[in-house]
Amino acid sequence: MTGGYWLGVDLGGTKILSALFDDDLKLLAKSKQPTGAADGPAGVVGRVVQGVDAVLKEAGVDPSQVRGMGLGIPGQIDIGTTTVKFAPNLDWHNVDVAKLLPASWKWPLALENEVWSRCDARTEINRLLAFDFKFTLGDSDLPKVTRMCH
Repeated sequence: MTGGYWLGVDLGGTKILSALFDDDLKLLAKSKQPTGAADGPAGVVGRVVQGVDAVLKEAGVDPSQVRGMGLGIPGQIDIGTTTVKFAPNLDWHNVDVAKLLPASWKWPLALENEVWSRCDARTEINRLLAFDFKFTLGDSDLPKVTRMCH
């Protein structure tokens, strides 16, 4: 498939930023919603859906043209799955995000801890090193790593 589109969503403790990009990673549309963590996982993911729907509508892109979506989560991810093990700012425990998304969304979904998705890792080897570094450290070291990534 050529001429596809990519979605990026940054789910933070206070806001959700959604963006749509073309194959050249040119920003086509963006949207911002409040997180509303008190509404629980279904409410928060519902606002992710609102953001994604908004950018698709703004850009006039049919969902069938989306090739994939990356979702940055403020918490621990079960790597290789769509499950958030623990997100303290959201009060989430073992939440399978994919189960809360519309069944009509057929594109691949990749979850990443939002701290690590911000690291300046422009090459594959640097991304792999950052990924490995993340799992080598204990949770108590995350504030130090966060400072290094900014």
